[in-house]
Amino acid sequence: MLKVLEGYEITDSLVICVRWFGGTKLGTGGLARAYTAAALGAIGEAETKGLFEEIKIMAQGMIEASQELAHLPFSLLASFKDAEIVGREFDGEWAKIHFRLPVEDCAGFDMAWAEKSRGGKVIWS
Repeated sequence: MLKVLEGYEITDSLVICVRWFGGTKLGTGGLARAYTAAALGAIGEAETKGLFEEIKIMAQGMIEASQELAHLPFSLLASFKDAEIVGREFDGEWAKIHFRLPVEDCAGFDMAWAEKSRGGKVIWS
C-alpha cells in the first residue's frame, strides 16, 4: 500500500485496509495483491469525488523600497501565480511590502527583484 501511495506521489495521507479472514488463505502474493487493489480502489474513489487537495508550502517575504520604487514589488508579485500580499506599511520615505510565495518560486523571485530594483534584497522569514 505504501508503494501505491509513493507511486501516485501522495504524501501526508494514511491508507487503512481491514481484512476479515473468510477461511481462504491468500498467501504473501495474494495479500499483496489484495492490499494493492484496496489502495488503488480508495485512490480512484477519492479522485472521482475530488477529495485530493494540493498543499503549497509558502515562504513569508518582505521587501523594503523607497516611496518612488514602491510600485515595483506589486507589479512583480502580480507576475507570480500564487503570490499573496499580506501587508503594507508606508512610513515617510520607505514602503514595506509583506507577502507569501510558494517556496519553489523564491529563488526566481529573488533574482527578478534584484534585477528590477537594481540590487534590492528580499528578506525571508
